[in-house]
Amino acid sequence: MDNTTTPGNEIGVSPKNQIILSTGQVAVIEEGEGSHSVEALKMAGNDSSQYLNCLMSLLITIDGDHKVPEDLLKLKLKDYTTLQSAFSSQNF
Repeated sequence: MDNTTTPGNEIGVSPKNQIILSTGQVAVIEEGEGSHSVEALKMAGNDSSQYLNCLMSLLITIDGDHKVPEDLLKLKLKDYTTLQSAFSSQNF
């Protein structure tokens, strides 16, 4: 039996929670908790415009790794907006 996985078929990951980016990387969106919101507020500091980006960095992995908010801002716009929309739909 072949134990390899393909995008959309990872063990324990629902296709609803994952996005295939234009680079082929797999982004997985986790369900947030109140503690994530508090942490994102601390990360954003006095810049409330960074709250959502900080929250996304806590709850999204790309190819299994969490990214810092600045890394998310370096994504192609179509990938960033797709992630932002899916993230908001799942967590708000």
